[in-house]
Amino acid sequence: MFMKIAVVGNGAGLIGRNCGATIDAHDFVVRMNHFRLESAHEDLGARINIYMATAAALNSMESGTVPSNIEFWNPHLLGQSELPDDDVRERDYLRCLTQYQDKLFSDNRIGYERLTRLSQGNGKSISWRTYRNILRSGNYLLNGTPFSPGGILEEPTTGVKAIAMAIEMAPGNVEVFGFDFFQTSTHFWAPTEADPFPHHNYRADENAVRSWSAQGLLKIVDYKL
Repeated sequence: MFMKIAVVGNGAGLIGRNCGATIDAHDFVVRMNHFRLESAHEDLGARINIYMATAAALNSMESGTVPSNIEFWNPHLLGQSELPDDDVRERDYLRCLTQYQDKLFSDNRIGYERLTRLSQGNGKSISWRTYRNILRSGNYLLNGTPFSPGGILEEPTTGVKAIAMAIEMAPGNVEVFGFDFFQTSTHFWAPTEADPFPHHNYRADENAVRSWSAQGLLKIVDYKL
């Protein structure tokens, strides 16, 4: 019997769809960053087996709120400098990403320390192979290394990284909930909040998920691509 994985985003589109029981019926439930389970279990479910969080998210969370006794997935590329020589754009992107993450970790020292500790325990980090799969599937580098209007390097969201890692774990048996690529709002608990993440390209994320869906690698449950 194949294992089934639910990757649950924090989008507002999940509210009111009564997917909670369906989510909890999966073998593994992946949640991320500032997920909340204190209410709306009928929509969100109540289980979590795998947690994926950025250094910035961990930096802002109070001690003790990070789930324990579960697997931790690190969305940052750490200590990976080797690249094949056949794609200049990918090499340039990784160089810029390394510089961006150095500043990110410097600004979020507590979160970085938590991330390092969790990664060294029951966890794993995203690989360059997985990261490159996202970039290629979403056409991130179509016009060279992408930067936001504010000059910040664009990178895939934590959510799409979690989806990519889940596909590697159980290709064809991944179901995705709570993702509408920020078409409704930023998060379900703040339906009118403006997008605070200018370094993400949600259309490229959607392109990646469309590609994986077309290949039969995942199923989007609560949003129609």
